[in-house]
Amino acid sequence: QMQLEIYFNENTKSMDTAFKANIQKYKFFSDHLLKNGIITEKNLSLLDKSINEEDEDERRYYKGMFYRNLWPYYKDLKKYGIRQLHFHLKDNTSFLRFHQVSKFGDDLSIIRPTVSFVNEHKKPISLFETGPVVSGMRNVFPLIYNERYLGSVEISITLKSILDSLEELYVSKE
Repeated sequence: QMQLEIYFNENTKSMDTAFKANIQKYKFFSDHLLKNGIITEKNLSLLDKSINEEDEDERRYYKGMFYRNLWPYYKDLKKYGIRQLHFHLKDNTSFLRFHQVSKFGDDLSIIRPTVSFVNEHKKPISLFETGPVVSGMRNVFPLIYNERYLGSVEISITLKSILDSLEELYVSKE
């Protein structure tokens, strides 16, 4: 019995370490994606205009330009298991879902506590969160441009991507 307990504890620790390493890898990856592809002068300028322009037609135009500018980047992200690139306004309203462009304007306050946290505290957060459609690792970052708080952006990795990565990392275990 004692040997079984020792074996079980060693395997549990080993799996826990592999899981934490995997989560840390995706957190680092998301941070890298944010700093090297999403937060650019051009993207933030387009986002700012698409939120704050007086004229609605101009806001729509800049939102289209913002989407068009990031679309090739999002296509590449999907190859790495990134399911969602989702922008939120500072009032927790969905602004642009790259994975579901036609759905926006909904209040995320209740169903997405990570978004509410980031928009309230203006600090990034990384954690596993269930969602109305897909659960996964959520990395949500505040967006600030010219000292003006715009809202937040989420980079989400599906649970399947995490499990696939764990399987590659820990081949001998199921």
